[in-house]
This record gives sequence, C-alpha cells and structure tokens, in this order.
Amino acid sequence: MNNLKKSPCFPFIPILSMIFALIFLATHLNYFIETPNFKSTTQQEGKKHLHFQNHIQLVAHSKCKGTLYPDLCVSTLSTFPNLETKTMPQIISKVVNHTVHEVKSSSNNCTTIIKNLQNTLNTIEKRALDDCLKLFDDTIVELNTTILDLSKNPSSSSSSNQDLQTLLSGAMTNLYTCLDGFSQSKNGNAVRGLIEEKVIEISHHVSNSLAMLKKVKTSLKKEEVFAEYGTMKKGFPSWVSAKDRKLLEGGNVNETKIDVVVAKDGSGKFTTIGEAVVMAPILLIPAQPGIYYIIKIIFDMDNDGSLTILELAALLRFLGINPMGNQIHLLWTIMDVNRNGYVELEAAVESVSRPKTMPDLTYSTAFGAYLENVEVIRKKTNLMFIGDGIVRTIVKASRNVVDGWTTFQSGTVGNHFSSLISSTY
Repeated sequence: MNNLKKSPCFPFIPILSMIFALIFLATHLNYFIETPNFKSTTQQEGKKHLHFQNHIQLVAHSKCKGTLYPDLCVSTLSTFPNLETKTMPQIISKVVNHTVHEVKSSSNNCTTIIKNLQNTLNTIEKRALDDCLKLFDDTIVELNTTILDLSKNPSSSSSSNQDLQTLLSGAMTNLYTCLDGFSQSKNGNAVRGLIEEKVIEISHHVSNSLAMLKKVKTSLKKEEVFAEYGTMKKGFPSWVSAKDRKLLEGGNVNETKIDVVVAKDGSGKFTTIGEAVVMAPILLIPAQPGIYYIIKIIFDMDNDGSLTILELAALLRFLGINPMGNQIHLLWTIMDVNRNGYVELEAAVESVSRPKTMPDLTYSTAFGAYLENVEVIRKKTNLMFIGDGIVRTIVKASRNVVDGWTTFQSGTVGNHFSSLISSTY
C-alpha cells in the first residue's frame, strides 16, 4: 500500500494529453468541416437576394415604362413590398400616398421659411409663400381624393379615369403655380431655391402617376357621349343633380329661391359679394384630432374644456351660423346633457358642423359694378351666384403684379376647390 502511494504519476501525463487533444478536436472539428458550407450558404443567400433585387427592378421597370421620369419611378416602386402582386391602381395609389407625405414636408418647409425669414422677405415673396401653402393644401386634398377614387373601381368607366386625370393634373398645376409666384420678385429666385428642388420632384411623381394611369384600361358606356362628362342625363352629366340642372337651365329668376341678396344701394342684406361669401356657412368636418384643440384655444375662454353659452354663440358666429338668441339658448339646453350649465366642446362642434352634403345657397347680385376681389375658400361649398344681367352686374378688380400681387392672387373671382356655380338671367 505504501509503495502504491509513493509510485510516480508520470505515466498518466500522456493519457491526459491524448484526452485533451481529443476534446479539442471534437469541439473544433465542426468548425473545420462546416466553415466551407457556411461560406457557401452565405454566398447562396447573397445570390438569392441579388436575384430578388434584380427581379424587383425588372418589375418596377415594366410598371414605369412610358413615364417621363423612369429613374425616379423605379427607385420609388422598388421600395414597395410585394410589388409584383400589386395591380396598377394599387401601385398608383402607393405612389400618390408617398407624394402626399412629400407635399406635407414641403408645406412645413414653407412655414419654417416664413417664420425664420419674416423680417427679410418682401411683400411679393410673402404672398408667394402664402400661395404655396394654400396650393399645397389644395394638392393634398386632390391627391387624397385620387387615392379614395383608386380604391373604388377606376376601370369601370372612362369618366372615373377622367376624374383621376383631372385631379392629378390639377395637383401638378398647383405645384408650378406655387413656383411661378416668385418670378416677379428681384430676390425671388433665392427664396424659390429653398423649395424648388423638392416641389419639382413632387411634380415628377404626379407626372409618373398620370403616365401609369394611362395603363388602366377603361370601357366607354353607351350613355357616355364624352368620356370626360361621364354618363349623360337630360343633356347634363349624371352627377349634376336635378336641382342644379334646373338652376343651370335658367328661366325666370323669380322662380328661383334666393337665399341672400347683394345690392350696392343697401337694399339687400349685403353691399359687397365678399361679405356675403364670408357669412356663408363653413363646411367644418374635423379632419384631425387637433381641430378640437384649436377651437378650444379660440373659443374656450375659461380654458375648462367646455363651452359656456356665450362661447357657443362665438363659435356659431365663426361658423357663419347666426341663430336668434332664443335658438342659441335652445341649442345650448339640448346639448347640455349633464345639466351642469356647460356644453361639451366636442358636442358643440359636431352639432354646428355642416354635413358633407350641403344644400345649395343662392346669391342674387343686383345691378351695379362691384369693385372687389372675391375669394371662395374650399370650405365654402355649394354656392351659386346669379347676376342681374350680363351687362348690368359687373365684378371687376385691379390687382396686378406691378403692385406686388402674385398672379395667383390677382384673379377677380377665386374659387379654391369648392362647388361654385355662376349664372346670369
């Protein structure tokens, strides 16, 4: 036993070395064996990705064929997932949606320029930037309407396709009108240069959308004499209502219900057309959550999140609605559901907002020359002006570029994307 205890342990060293060597080989053998396969797999994945990218590029090139700006078109379409499974209306819708975000960015850029350079901009540059903000707003509406129409069936008739062309063409016109506003200013090119590149790129997106729209096949129905008019009914496009058709057909002015009379001599409710337009009800449909917050700041004087009867009256006047005092009390009582003397802000806004389909308001303009610029904003809808005769009622103005006005603002009557009919009997 003693001899065993004292025997040397050197014989075990080779055995331990072999064990460690085997362990090392066992743990690293996989690396030596699998590394080539790993590299091969990586290369294969790379080739697959490259092949996929090439396939997307081919699909994008095919969809963009015939556009005026194919490079921009391909680079935009290549970012859309599942491009090869999308129909042409779906692709156009995605391009237009991308364009909407670009327009919003340009609008924010204009606002920043006005804020940062307000002390250095001259009058025409300020007006040109204001024009751009209005035109961008109109463009966003037109592009969003395009997206909505594309979600329907744009190939069902040629008239729907024509509507889309009109919307996109209008959007493109807005963009170039914005840039043209700086042309009459001495330093206009410097200010224009701050927005020009992005605005031109946006116009190229719209141009590409128009070109791709030509690939959407349409069918002309028998009732569609002219594609741009759509289906005809009693000599008018079918989208013209019977009431509007009657108004447009003319006849005895005494048979037409007149809502407001404008007369220079004071015999009517207003002496200028502009005053009558301002007092027309506003189509106020909250398009964003912030609308309540904005109205709250303006009308909620005590900042408690609700409206008192006086605040409600101020809101009604702002909306162009002028009920009598007892009607305000009645409206206030109806909406005061909690019977706590307050009208909830949201309830007030919803109650006084005009519906999407508004009745026509007919304005009669009496004999005389009206020296004014009339502007009908987009929220003033379904207005009709009736003159006292082609040589008896005259509207004229004298704004011009020499006096510091942009071409966009020099129009005698301006109509921003609203339903406006004018006629003389």
